[in-house]
Amino acid sequence: MMESCQYLDLDLILPKCRQLLNETGQVLIADSFRLGATQDYKEWHILPEFRDKVNRYGLKIVYEEDITENTVPTIELAGWVFQEYVIPITDTLLQAILKSAEQKKGGKLVLRGVKVLLKKDLAKLQDGIYHRVPRLLNRTNFLEKARYIIFRLVWDS
Repeated sequence: MMESCQYLDLDLILPKCRQLLNETGQVLIADSFRLGATQDYKEWHILPEFRDKVNRYGLKIVYEEDITENTVPTIELAGWVFQEYVIPITDTLLQAILKSAEQKKGGKLVLRGVKVLLKKDLAKLQDGIYHRVPRLLNRTNFLEKARYIIFRLVWDS
């Protein structure tokens, strides 16, 4: 059973599955896949490429079930938690850090230096928190660009 195989290199894991399977063995994969080459969910494997690699490495899909609709409530809950808790907590922590730093001797100067030195990193962090993650946890975006599928693979003799 593999869940979250998006973190694994298919060119390594699929040949290993083929090597370890006997003629009656099976591999069960339950995971999220991108429908195409979108930058959203870029850590995930692209579904057509996954299917091609399964075949290329001597395995065969004998069962496939798209359970995307069943997983959408989890995406929606994660989006709600992110909007209602993560963003406000992040904002509060950043404000507290900035206020504390400004009150220290030389703090304003240090903050200006940090902002200059880390400008690109801070912009990337802000983009992730306020734009990228909320987009990834959006129901419509998820349904347009991704699927959650269960696969059962066997030896292709």
